[in-house]
Amino acid sequence: KSEMMDKSLDSLRKAISINPTMEDVSRLIKELEGLKIDGCDRVKKPRLSLCMIVKNEAGGLAKCLESVQDVVDEIVMVDTGSTDATCKVAANYGAKIIYHEWMDDFSAARNVSLQNATGDYILWLDADEYLPSESRETLIEMKQNLQGNKDQAFSFIIRSKREDNNDESFRRMRLFPNKPGIMFRGKVHEDAAESLNSLGVKLCNTDIVVLHDGYMTDNIMQSKVKRNLPLLLAQAAEFPEDILTSFYIANSYYCIGRIDDAIQYMTKVTQCRVPSSVNSSWFPFAFVKLAQYCRESGRHDEVFKVYDELFRLYPEFSIGHFFMGEFLYYQKKYELALNEFDLVKMDRVDIYEYPMPSDKIRYLICYYSGTCLIEIGKYALAAECFVRAMEVVPEELNLHLSLSRLFAILGDIESCVEACNTIMKHLGIHKRLIIESLDDLAGIYREIGSHLEGLSRHQESVEAYKAAVAILKNKELQVNADLNLI
Repeated sequence: KSEMMDKSLDSLRKAISINPTMEDVSRLIKELEGLKIDGCDRVKKPRLSLCMIVKNEAGGLAKCLESVQDVVDEIVMVDTGSTDATCKVAANYGAKIIYHEWMDDFSAARNVSLQNATGDYILWLDADEYLPSESRETLIEMKQNLQGNKDQAFSFIIRSKREDNNDESFRRMRLFPNKPGIMFRGKVHEDAAESLNSLGVKLCNTDIVVLHDGYMTDNIMQSKVKRNLPLLLAQAAEFPEDILTSFYIANSYYCIGRIDDAIQYMTKVTQCRVPSSVNSSWFPFAFVKLAQYCRESGRHDEVFKVYDELFRLYPEFSIGHFFMGEFLYYQKKYELALNEFDLVKMDRVDIYEYPMPSDKIRYLICYYSGTCLIEIGKYALAAECFVRAMEVVPEELNLHLSLSRLFAILGDIESCVEACNTIMKHLGIHKRLIIESLDDLAGIYREIGSHLEGLSRHQESVEAYKAAVAILKNKELQVNADLNLI
């Protein structure tokens, strides 16, 4: 094998001496050279290269590199013009640093990192991303089993952390074989899926999570969207038939409050022919997002048309029924909303392109269903829904308030008092409860409502006041019953 590899390298070096611009050949030479250690073929574990592009990331880069230090065999860092200590931080972790002039094209920089990688597989991350410990252990185990024939790439779950705890999750391909011909495309929201597909590399989903803290606040997110939007518009002008670019443009306009432009671009996407590419799982969500934009701009008749077209094209698109049910819920069409929620099959729900974890969808289905059942007078069934929701999100204050209201309606005052104690502990209200009558209990819920109102938590304050009203109505029923007995 060693002799054959030497002959292959000799031939490839002759080829590159004749035509130095053959990038695929250069990469293949580097890959083969990486397989040689002290003149012997390396036939041990696959090597993994971390490929990154950076600019002024000194603040968070160490956190990223620390999280993968024991996983990767090589760090390839393309710096596009840092003026801080980014390169110094990278050097501390043994990174191979390549300086590359920024050309308003993320793919161009990513491809430079690929050209300099010698590992068998490529892991790519951004500087504001990192692996939690459990994902690191999973990736170490997975690395041992990577196939030598390099016919698989792998998607990870990217969890974008938010300061308000409304984290978003979505899938992205982050690990793929280092093979000639693989390259990123797209000035922004770059992806190597097209080249992987052309080489017959199959994409497999994993449960590995990457945490992303680059969009912690709305201000940070909007600044990055504004940075990316001109690149997207330039890409759309260059490739007008690329509907995924239009999808990203629509999302960008929505993020910066230009909802009419968002509707225009997302409508263009939904009117196109269904994409035939391997990476078209995002397409049905274009309808969900268009419906959301129409709803928020008051075009409710258009929402129904959008969902009709979605279910015509994708009758088995389970998560679509959740969003349709949510729309009907806010329209106060409670029985119709319940019908939609019943059609959601959670085993068919994956995050793909819509940034909402399945646990959150499961919680919202239970919460919305419980609220709908209250509105149509099915209180016992509503309580069951809220209890199921609490199994998913046990600390959600709204659930405790809604259950308090239900307990009052159902006459379960003991449970209502217990819920009251839980709510006050949750809010940090340290007060000894003296409850000698339903008037006392109702007064405490009014106090909770006032406290929440002072915190600008208006929806929760309304639930507290509703609980107080339900308690007083229960008192009236008891008084009327006593009068009837007399």
